[in-house]
Amino acid sequence: VLLLAGAGGAAYWKLTQSPPAAPGLLPQAAPAPGKPSPSAPTQASVSPPEQSAVPAAVSPAVPVPGVKVNAGKPSVGDLVDAGKITSEEGALVKEALRGQQGDREKDLAKRLAVDRSLEPEDWRNFTTLVPTTDEIVAKLRLLLAVGSIREKEFSWLRVALKGEKGEDEKALAKNLVENKTLTPEQWRGQTELYPRPKDPFMEKVKPLVAAGAERQWLRDALAGEKGGRGKGPRGASG
Repeated sequence: VLLLAGAGGAAYWKLTQSPPAAPGLLPQAAPAPGKPSPSAPTQASVSPPEQSAVPAAVSPAVPVPGVKVNAGKPSVGDLVDAGKITSEEGALVKEALRGQQGDREKDLAKRLAVDRSLEPEDWRNFTTLVPTTDEIVAKLRLLLAVGSIREKEFSWLRVALKGEKGEDEKALAKNLVENKTLTPEQWRGQTELYPRPKDPFMEKVKPLVAAGAERQWLRDALAGEKGGRGKGPRGASG
């Protein structure tokens, strides 16, 4: 009985004794509920790993019906390649576009090569940069360059001087361009290029005028001022 009592007391004594704390270490207080442990990493202190920037893939352009993708601007080279102007003419057009031939030639070159509002053949007729062997074109160029005539009038006069608009128009054009007996305004007032109301009187007497009758006598006669047996045209008795 004494032995059993002694063994039980020794076992109880060991259970009630806690192991000694390690030297240099202090017990840590338990963290309060809802607060992170001081040694635990926080979300702010942990940054995600850096990712290298990868450029987004560029999808190819999808063509839209009726719209040219990356269409280049019209150029002088296009006209040369198409055979519409020669390479020598192309060089002259480039000089004109750079303003080396004056404002008028620059405007003509821009309308030809950029705006495409002027046909190559018209450009050749209007410009003074390209030599011509056509005497009519050479004369009309000078009038066009100084502003005496317009581009539409240039084409009309060229045809009229060749007789393709009739003898009356040829005579008018010749008086303007060659004889210099008509001013541009006088020519415009008479040419069929600018239609005007017809004079009923002149329509009636036109055959007689063509036959050589005097216009004033005919006008007076039709107005009733030549009563009785008046003198006829050119002083002849009626």
